Amino acid sequence: MQEPDKKRLEKVFLVATRIAECVSNNVQKFIEKCGESSFTVNVNVDEDWPYEVTVEVRANSEYCGKSFLEEVLEKALDECMEEAVASLEKMGLEALP
Repeated sequence: MQEPDKKRLEKVFLVATRIAECVSNNVQKFIEKCGESSFTVNVNVDEDWPYEVTVEVRANSEYCGKSFLEEVLEKALDECMEEAVASLEKMGLEALP
């Protein structure tokens, strides 16, 4: 891997880590009101150009319904992805839809 590509990949990994933290924090904030509940966040980065970041979030709750959880996850992902796009732009990278 050439040095410029390595630096770009490191930036993408940094932003991917921030996405995972952001989503975890946002989801935790909302579902703690649901009593007994759990969630997982998986963020993967494809190391080949163009770098693809995949985010998977799963949640379940004893008291909160499916539609509430879907809304929470969607809101958390939307907010965090907006922040990620802004971070990438500040680093001189462009996020593709």
